[in-house]
Amino acid sequence: MATIYLNKCRKCGAEFNQNINTCPKCGTTVSSADNQIKIGLLVISAMILWWVFAPSNKSSSDLAKEQLKAEQKAADDIKWNLVFTGEEMLKKMMRDPDSLEFDRVLYTEDENVCYTYRAKNGFGGMNKGAAIFSDKGLITNESKEFEPVWEEKCDGKSGEEVSL
Repeated sequence: MATIYLNKCRKCGAEFNQNINTCPKCGTTVSSADNQIKIGLLVISAMILWWVFAPSNKSSSDLAKEQLKAEQKAADDIKWNLVFTGEEMLKKMMRDPDSLEFDRVLYTEDENVCYTYRAKNGFGGMNKGAAIFSDKGLITNESKEFEPVWEEKCDGKSGEEVSL
């Protein structure tokens, strides 16, 4: 059995075979442009439905891998943002920012950054220092609150060694 597509008269609303261009009820002529618009809308609707409901070519394991990769990238972005922010803050505190050399930079599992470094002092000699960049801001070994914060956030902590 063949499918019959219907035209609908704009004037009286009667439905009739698409091969007939004149409404049998009122005599209004249906233009081929009207049919082309209907076909175009039908094609666009089919494409939208296919796009929405078509099965993905990716397996659930591929999607899980992509999700994990995105989460790892976000964690890396946070890490590097913290590491570089702390580094810039340390440089601004130095008399000779170009002399700053990092001995060790540790990014802890708690998202703290622990720095040990050397930099020139006011007499041209090199001093050793340490700093912590955490939720409490940047704290250097010259601060009174340094020791307890270093012990809490850095001393004996595991994490990732970062090269600057």
